[in-house]
Amino acid sequence: QQLSLAFGLMAALVLLVSLVAVRALSNTNESFTHYNESVAIQSQLANRLADAVNDRAVAARNLVLVDTSKDVEIEKAAVTKAHESTQALLKQLQAAVSQQGSAEQQAMMARIAEIEGRYGPVALDIVGKALGGEREVAIGKMNDECRPLLAALLTALKQYVDSNAKQGDASVQAAASSYDMARLQLMGASILAVVAAIFLGWLITNNLFGALGGEPQVAARLAKAVAQGDLTTEI
Repeated sequence: QQLSLAFGLMAALVLLVSLVAVRALSNTNESFTHYNESVAIQSQLANRLADAVNDRAVAARNLVLVDTSKDVEIEKAAVTKAHESTQALLKQLQAAVSQQGSAEQQAMMARIAEIEGRYGPVALDIVGKALGGEREVAIGKMNDECRPLLAALLTALKQYVDSNAKQGDASVQAAASSYDMARLQLMGASILAVVAAIFLGWLITNNLFGALGGEPQVAARLAKAVAQGDLTTEI
């Protein structure tokens, strides 16, 4: 009964240690997954969106400045590609933020979309005027409307990236705190298991010696000798 109780208790303690370890691994995996699927992806999309916006602005400016038809075609293709990339990345970022973004991030995302909704048509209008030979009008529109909207859009994207970075830092700190707590719990459960094993070993051994009156192997040898008829052995 003592051995059964002891092994049952030890099995329970081993199970406790295993549960603590599994919980710690699960928390770590959740934190890592959240960071990769939320913070990292959104930051990457926002940075790529900023690059696409810059590429579109540069191509639109170049389209106003170039003279040869070959250069016009090159810049026209560049601005078209950059505009398509901008729209696609904006939709991807909006989808990511709507699923896992905070209320603050969603508000920032709405601001980014609102500015792009005003800036995109202006940029395309400049391209149209440049292609139509209205260079002076395109330059004036670029200075009066395009540049302020471009600056506002890039500022909004930078604010979003900075906010996302802060969220990532908070996620990393929370994961570190969770790890420290899990480590303390695991160490505590392991120490408890060791102490319990030592105590149960001492208790069972002490009780066994008390019941038999001595070393079990000696008692077994004496009992065997008596069973074989040897009554001369001194006990």
